[in-house]
Amino acid sequence: GEKSSKVPTEDIRSAFDSFLEQPGIPHLNVQIDCEESKHSKVTIAQSRYLPLGSKGSTAQTWKVPACFKYAINNNQHQLCKVIDSQKQTFDLPEKGCPAFFMPNANGAGYYRFSLSKEGWQSLLENQSELSTEDIMSVNNSLEAAINAGKLTFTELVGIAPNIIASESSETVMEPSNLLSFSYHRVAQSAVQRAKLAKLNRALYKPRLTKLGLKTKQDDSANSVQLRNQLIHFLSEEGEDKAIRQYLTDMAIAYTGYKTDGKIHADKADSNVIGIAIKVAVADLGKPFAQHLQKLLDSSTDGTIRGLMLNGLGAVKDPKYAAELRELILSESLRDNEIGAILLGQMETESLRQSMWEWFKSNWEGVKARVPPFSQSILPIVGGYFCSEPMKQDYIDFFSPIVNELPGASRVFNQKVEAIELCIAQVAFHNEDVNNYLNNQ
Repeated sequence: GEKSSKVPTEDIRSAFDSFLEQPGIPHLNVQIDCEESKHSKVTIAQSRYLPLGSKGSTAQTWKVPACFKYAINNNQHQLCKVIDSQKQTFDLPEKGCPAFFMPNANGAGYYRFSLSKEGWQSLLENQSELSTEDIMSVNNSLEAAINAGKLTFTELVGIAPNIIASESSETVMEPSNLLSFSYHRVAQSAVQRAKLAKLNRALYKPRLTKLGLKTKQDDSANSVQLRNQLIHFLSEEGEDKAIRQYLTDMAIAYTGYKTDGKIHADKADSNVIGIAIKVAVADLGKPFAQHLQKLLDSSTDGTIRGLMLNGLGAVKDPKYAAELRELILSESLRDNEIGAILLGQMETESLRQSMWEWFKSNWEGVKARVPPFSQSILPIVGGYFCSEPMKQDYIDFFSPIVNELPGASRVFNQKVEAIELCIAQVAFHNEDVNNYLNNQ
């Protein structure tokens, strides 16, 4: 308990035993109470980390070696403790309130942590004081806090500007996961989705503007990756008209639409041409998609065919989508190409049910298109479901046949669990998201 960067050897040995004798990873919920003239009080509640919807019990404790980094009066300190009870409280040695409190100094501890909204806010405002290892730990625990329901949608929106301002590209996009989930899974109407899209633009468009819409010669790999993620998010969940037009124009030029009907690789940014083609399909509709199908039929180039197929997988017209489904069973597609249309339509909410019914009715034909060594992946279609009725339908269909496919039971069980987690996430965030949107 003394102020030290080291933990006694006997404590470490005892801690190791506590990890070896039970499954899981600890979660430390950290609360700071302070007054400027007094020693700050740190309260840590320990449990097993589990995401919302998991069937395991959180009622576990470990002997957790933990080191904390914090700053008081512009001086940085580190304190190490062994957290060995369900709830533990201690005072910081220095008087005053920490400017920030990092619960896993240098990411050295094997645990995840969560903070209050104010705790996250102050930590994120002081990212310049954190090491690369600290930032990685913050990313991991921030994601875990959201998945475990330790951070609500409204709380995340409140701290999102500080997260998005980070120099770490991984940190920047962290809020987009829950924002995207709320847009696709929680929102129940076009009006709600429009409100979420407006929020998404307000949060993320300034970061893209700062980075620049177009790739630059001297861009780092991280900058390229971040730009791709921002463009994808803002064009879809942000419904950004200017970005969508930029992408549509690129797709038109690349595919020679309404001109020579030929591929022009020099007219596109290879980093975003995939999303550009999908956006163009959504915004230009069936005529552009049919143009892609002609290019598909006339090309033997795997990269070009992949781009065209991903575009066709984004078709939303019900009648044309039904025609495209039949390509899955035709010889015009290679065996490794059928997933683009199959999974593309499973991803599209308005087509999901019809594709699922088609998939069940044509199971033997679909299975025949997949090499035996890859058939274990077929239950992956369940990853797009997020309701009790669809979960049961999925189980009813696959349970009698899954053992016929070597290795498929593992994928099947993973997807059942994923559906359960999705259902739990919707239930947890639904009221909060709706209240937030009603106030906008």
